[in-house]
Amino acid sequence: MPETTSSTPLKLTFADIPVGGKLQIMSGIYSESGWLCGKYQGEWLPAFPDDGSTSLQISGNITEILVPLTQDTQYNYKEKNRVRRSESKARLACGRFADSDGGES
Repeated sequence: MPETTSSTPLKLTFADIPVGGKLQIMSGIYSESGWLCGKYQGEWLPAFPDDGSTSLQISGNITEILVPLTQDTQYNYKEKNRVRRSESKARLACGRFADSDGGES
């Protein structure tokens, strides 16, 4: 898994799966603390390789499960995004964020 937020696709290979019947891919993505933060469940598919191939390519999107917010919720940032001054209207529309040194970004 990537160390930080990434849009890089996850590529997994399942070896020695018998041909025939049907298959379904299900996956859970867990946080470091063990909380389920994303999931994927594909459709049932025929377990046969793609035409002219010895493998079956499947793609899908992981559904993010948002953290339930409570009065005790605290954020610890692992990444920081900067906005150029020319985009200040978009930044103001999203709110102001305080840096660790108290300045706004």
